[in-house]
Amino acid sequence: MKKFYSSTFIVLLILSSLSLVVSSTSSANTNFGGMAPGPPWSPVVKTAAFNKVCLGATHDPHYSVHVPGTINVIASTTCAGRQVSVETDLYQGSLPMKITFLTRAFVSRKSIAELSTSWKCQLGHTYVITSISYHADDRFHTAETLNRATVY
Repeated sequence: MKKFYSSTFIVLLILSSLSLVVSSTSSANTNFGGMAPGPPWSPVVKTAAFNKVCLGATHDPHYSVHVPGTINVIASTTCAGRQVSVETDLYQGSLPMKITFLTRAFVSRKSIAELSTSWKCQLGHTYVITSISYHADDRFHTAETLNRATVY
């Protein structure tokens, strides 16, 4: 005997699954042990300590004063004496609007890895920019940071 589920039941099941995923990633943002910050609409986590001696940070998205017509985000990973890396993804938008991936940057260096990720934009427009950065050291310890700003 086949079971048939109503479309309302299926929609409720999907929505409850999504709310569970979002709530679990939101609570994960307070745990700086390398938990992913979740999707671009997750709460902001500007800095994250990991491996007791390392720090990852994602600064506020802003219009560049050095390169007009771009929005920049600076991200860094600091860990004395270790090889460290930082990778940053930029997104435009926020819920309930569409989230759009814009660009990605990566750098790896000794002790301090810092990068500036930029996206070419149109001046005079307002953008909601979210930046998610992934930080790591050479001993496979990781952390993620997320920052968001409305850029005018």
